[in-house]
Amino acid sequence: MGVGVKVCEGANGVPDSAELGKAIAESMSGEAPEKVRAKELRDKAVAAVGDGGSSSKDLDELVKELGQIKVR
Repeated sequence: MGVGVKVCEGANGVPDSAELGKAIAESMSGEAPEKVRAKELRDKAVAAVGDGGSSSKDLDELVKELGQIKVR
């Protein structure tokens, strides 16, 4: 998704606290690429679940299809 910041290697790795602090500060400052991408994803998610958004339309279609199922 492009919002992660690598601070150490491997699943069991423990990052150096100074490196971790630096990575967090950089990713939260100004217009860091990760922050910009996170905002883009947030905006798309909000639009998708809003009235007329793709998720809203898909849910409406699912409810419509489920309503047409005939139970024996």
